Parts: sequence; C-alpha cells; structure tokens
Amino acid sequence: MTLVPRALQDTELGAGCYHGVLVDPQSVALHPVKYLHGLARAAIGAGARLHETTPVTRVTRQGVGFRVIAGGKAIVARDVIACTNGYTDSVLPALQRRVVPMGSFAIATEPLGDTVAAAIIPRRRLVFDSRYDSCQFRLARDNRLVFGVRAQIIPSTPASTRRLAAILQERLLSVFPQLRGTRIEYAWSGNVDMTRDRVPHAGLVDGMHYAIGYGGHGVALATYLGMRVGECLLGKQADTPFHDLRFDPIPLYHGRPWFLPLAGVYYKWKDWVE
Repeated sequence: MTLVPRALQDTELGAGCYHGVLVDPQSVALHPVKYLHGLARAAIGAGARLHETTPVTRVTRQGVGFRVIAGGKAIVARDVIACTNGYTDSVLPALQRRVVPMGSFAIATEPLGDTVAAAIIPRRRLVFDSRYDSCQFRLARDNRLVFGVRAQIIPSTPASTRRLAAILQERLLSVFPQLRGTRIEYAWSGNVDMTRDRVPHAGLVDGMHYAIGYGGHGVALATYLGMRVGECLLGKQADTPFHDLRFDPIPLYHGRPWFLPLAGVYYKWKDWVE
C-alpha cells in the first residue's frame, strides 16, 4: 500500500476534508447482484432448489433432525443452516439475542459528466474513510457518484431510507462541496448486522449450524464461511478463525436494540476527539 500525503492527494481524490490517502492497489470490487446471480446458477447447477420470498416462520427439533415451516409448508430436514444476518428475528431467538440489525444506506447522483468525475476521483478508485461513522463512495460506469454509509443505528425501512437520503446528501456535500446542486436520483438500503465483539461467528446453536455477524463485510466472508459450513454438514472438521468463538448473548437485549442511540452518540464523539 502507498501513503499519499495531503499535498498530493488531489491526484487520487478531489476532497479537501481528508488529511491524506492510503492507496491499496490490490483491493478490488465486484458487482454484488451479478455475483449473487452467479452463485445461484452454480447452486442450481449442483442440484440445489432455491425458494425466494418463502419466509421461515418456525423451526423445531424433530427426532434427529428438524421440522421447518416455510411458506406455510412443513419441511423435515436433517440439518438447518441459519444465515439470516441482519434479518434474524424471533424464529431464531438464540441468534436474535446475539446479533443487532443495522441499516446500510446509499444514494446515487445524476450522471456527473467526464470533467466533474475526473476531478473528484481521478483514478476511479473505490473510496472509504476511517471514521467510526464511516462512508464509502465510487463512480458508476455512467459517472454517477454512488455514496453510502456502512451502517446506521436504525434498521432499513422505506421511511428510514427516505429520511437518510437527505442526511446522506448533506454528508456527500461535506466531502464534495463542489457537487452542491447535483440531483440525487436513487436511494436504497438494506440491513447488515453487528455482533457484540464485531467479528463474524460460526458454529452450532440449538443443534443448528450458523454463520452470521459480518458487519458489512459479508460478500467475501459469507462466501468463505458458507463453504466451510457446507463442509461441516459433510462431516468435515470446522477449521476457521470464526468457528466456536465465545458468542454470548447481548445483555438485556431481546430483539429491540434500545442501546443503539447511545452507541451512535459514543462513536460520533470518538470521531470528534480523534
């Protein structure tokens, strides 16, 4: 990696609010939806059956396996893998007490044009900052600026997405004031999750396999742990840094994250003092 001093950082980033840039030339990105579709095609090709919009509403033990109610139908299975991440609910109470859903929000501007795009991110790199309340941004192929925050203390809903879009626009302008007057044309959101120790966890709970708690880094880590958990179902030994870590429930937490506003204030204070 290369540290770019503030005096030269406009060769990488047209934003004066930062005090230096660290460039990682080995870091790459992918299109997550295209990747998802590729994984789905590979799974179907290997014999898996995928059922979208089929919520699981109950999981109980039955003999040496499980009885799962999904989409109003009962399924008997030898094994169950819980990979619910930021959408873990009371169907899995043991995991719900261990992960906290947090909203991840993003906006996209109108196309900026070649000149403006070259001025704000000259090498078209993907950018994120080091604040606790961090943001990340990149240029799309059509020169829209896609700008997001990794996680917020409120879950993703249509109402919170509309509200956060306005806040994100102000945050964008604090980084790139030269974009004032630029229209925001898209806003979207989804839930990530966070564990008490802020690292992923995998193992067994109530007889079920689980892999959970990626904190916004799930594209790579969920793929990795998905492979390893699949090997566990085949009788192979789990051998990852994330298996069987101590994974205690969060005290006084039963699915309603009452403490998140306090955490938000704390991390904003840390950003201010540091």
